[in-house]
Amino acid sequence: GGELAAVDYPLYFQALDQERTIAANYAHTDPRTAEFASAYLDTYGITSMLDAPVRARGRAIGIVCHEHIGPARVWTSEEQLFASSLADLASLALESSELRQAEQALHHSELRTRQILNNALDAIVTIDENSKIIDWNPQAEIVFGWSSFEAIGKTLFDTVIPAAAQIQHREGLKRFLAT
Repeated sequence: GGELAAVDYPLYFQALDQERTIAANYAHTDPRTAEFASAYLDTYGITSMLDAPVRARGRAIGIVCHEHIGPARVWTSEEQLFASSLADLASLALESSELRQAEQALHHSELRTRQILNNALDAIVTIDENSKIIDWNPQAEIVFGWSSFEAIGKTLFDTVIPAAAQIQHREGLKRFLAT
């Protein structure tokens, strides 16, 4: 449950940022872990450490730690690969959890938006860049007389703007452009 502050162990945290694993066979003398000697290694009798950073969004957010007590241990390349693989799995699990939370938040937001649209007292019509209707709330059905099934996919000119208004709009535009 303890936390290590980067300011207290700058060489260790620098190594975490730069290396895939820290294989400190002799933790007391390894420059990356020697900072832990009196406050941690001696207290718990740790002689060797194998640490791998858990990364998210390009930075270390945690560490998978393997600590050896007893005679110094030389970590094999397979053990180092295993440690980094565990850290990668932890990263993937965290990212998956964050993605699931974001998807749930998006779903909740979409439901909330749908409730607002469906219960609005005003007609709300959403169109795409080509003026095609992509959403049509219940109040729009009442105001314009088209069901959402009938309106979605049509243009505003096909549903909302009457033909006479279209002609008047075009004539006004022609007069404006002629001046």
